[in-house]
Amino acid sequence: MRTSFFLAAALVSLMATPALAQECSDPIAPAVPEGRTATMQQITSTTQDFKRFQKDADDYADCLTAYLRGQQVKAAHDKKDLDPSISANVDAKQDEIQREKVKVGQEVNAAVHGFCEAHPTTAGCDKVLSPPAPAPQQ
Repeated sequence: MRTSFFLAAALVSLMATPALAQECSDPIAPAVPEGRTATMQQITSTTQDFKRFQKDADDYADCLTAYLRGQQVKAAHDKKDLDPSISANVDAKQDEIQREKVKVGQEVNAAVHGFCEAHPTTAGCDKVLSPPAPAPQQ
């Protein structure tokens, strides 16, 4: 009996993933060049691509939330409990995309910093290379 329950739960979990994939499209992170050897055009393009990726990632997270809400409404309408694997899958995907945003953001920042170290006279690099202002004390 337990075995059939776990098999059924696994099957439902696997079925939820394709439905989720049809509802929401994973954003594609931009390729980040090596900053020290990149051109200004590559750095500019990468920062624009990253901004687009951030928006796409936020839209993806919103889509996941809407998908979960839809599944909750459907479960309530059917007078059933929401399969916990659906919520867990959405949470995992939202956590994953957030980690990806942070990771790619750090890579872009490192590329910009590396570019500015190699080209310190480029406009704007003085701000990148200067140490951050100390936080005001209260």
